[in-house]
Amino acid sequence: MGMIRDRPASLRTVLVLFALCIILPTTLAIGGMVAWNVMQVRRSHEAELLATARSASKAVDIKMVQLKTAADALATSEPVIAQNWGAARRRIERLGLPSDSWVAVSDQAGRRLLNTSPLAGPAPPPRLPRPAGVQAALRSGRAVISDLFVGASTGQQVVAIDRAVPGDPNQKVVSLIVAPRRLLPSADELALPAGAIITIVDRSQHVIARSSGHERFQGVSATPHMKAILNRRVEDVAASRSLDGRPTVVAYSRSDLTGWTTMVVVPEGTVLQPVLRNAGAFVLLAAILLLLGIGLSRIFGNVLIRELRALEEDAVRLGHGQKVERRPGRIENVETVQSALSEASAELRQRASRQELMINELNHRVKNTLATVQGIAVQTFRQADPDAPAKFDHRLVALAAAHDLLTKTSWEPVDIRSVAEGCLEASGGDLVFTGPSILLPPHAALALCMCLHELVTNSLKYGALSSPGGKVFMSWTLTDEGEIDFLWREQGGPPVRTPERRGFGSRLVDRLVKTELGGHVEREFAPEGLVITGRFVLPDSERWRNSF
Repeated sequence: MGMIRDRPASLRTVLVLFALCIILPTTLAIGGMVAWNVMQVRRSHEAELLATARSASKAVDIKMVQLKTAADALATSEPVIAQNWGAARRRIERLGLPSDSWVAVSDQAGRRLLNTSPLAGPAPPPRLPRPAGVQAALRSGRAVISDLFVGASTGQQVVAIDRAVPGDPNQKVVSLIVAPRRLLPSADELALPAGAIITIVDRSQHVIARSSGHERFQGVSATPHMKAILNRRVEDVAASRSLDGRPTVVAYSRSDLTGWTTMVVVPEGTVLQPVLRNAGAFVLLAAILLLLGIGLSRIFGNVLIRELRALEEDAVRLGHGQKVERRPGRIENVETVQSALSEASAELRQRASRQELMINELNHRVKNTLATVQGIAVQTFRQADPDAPAKFDHRLVALAAAHDLLTKTSWEPVDIRSVAEGCLEASGGDLVFTGPSILLPPHAALALCMCLHELVTNSLKYGALSSPGGKVFMSWTLTDEGEIDFLWREQGGPPVRTPERRGFGSRLVDRLVKTELGGHVEREFAPEGLVITGRFVLPDSERWRNSF
């Protein structure tokens, strides 16, 4: 059982696939560029977030530097050193601290010597536990910034800048206590993205202040995931989850001054939105390109299909031998093929016409040849000549030789010298011929070959070639009128006399010269040898030209 051949794809399908082969790699390249662009956009947004986090951290540092300067000024002021608390209060009031920030002074025993908080009781406890920041300030002699802690006298979560009074034997410490929310940068200081939250965490990674949900999340420890991120680098941008469980992107920067970390937290969608916008634009662009490519391929495919169908119709007409008219095309290559079909149609019609003419002429020649053969047979076998079969055979061989010569030349015009060589080759006698090169059409070459055969046969039997020393000289020339003068001269043979009657060979030569060569011959029966002269009209060869 033979294999079933798959149905070939249509041109429209091929064009669509061709369009896809162009569009898909382009789309992939654009996709790669968009992916790279998306990555760059994300990096750009992350870099902007990190820059905002650094700015926020610096803004907090500026406020802390101002507070540290104030704490230094108070700790080194005369009223504090001299324990003139009334004067000290007036100096503190000139600082213009907000109502939720105050100053406290304590000694080495932990006694509260001064507390400007409006929430402090009228009679503070004689002794308060000394926070770690106070202890650090006493040891270093410099201002120390604390982490978040709960104020003993107010019960609020605060931070403090503790500064030991220099040279004080009682080791007094001035604590500038600040409400953490005051440390948050204002919206005017930073260009915050939509939905951004600023969060400050201390060295123990507890929330000091938060721009949103401050009361809810103050003092809450960062998530374990966020702690791991904060411990990894001093500043970075990372994906995380907020304290209320929402996915976020966090940019953070740790301060060298305070050791605190300021974070800018934005919803994940804020960063992904431009990324998704670019991806959506790419998908839309790819879809438009794809649809445009398929649409254009269908449009141009229809144009090409119409052109090819017209070519198909031209090919069918060409196959049926009909004329294919030349027509303009919309596609250069198709127009070239159509032009070739039109030229081929014209050429084939011309060839068909020439072939028909040649076949008619060939039929005519075959009929004449058969008539000649018939005449040869009648004349040969009319007498009870025992040599008749041989004569007939020799004449047919001569006719076959002439046909073979014409077959070798594809029935094209043949040189008269080739005719002479081919037809006189089997004479076996001393025969010399000279003359210029002249092209003879096939029917003329065939007639001349038969005539030469009859002349050679007659000479071999009765003329010069029948004697050992006999010779035959044959020559031809081309006249100015384009005719051929022919000469056949014998010598060295037996004496020649005029025959009592004309034989078949003579009649055959006369008829062929008259009908096929358009000329005449004359015989001179001189005693020393037969002389034959003739003039042939060179026939028109165009009707026999074969261009196949």
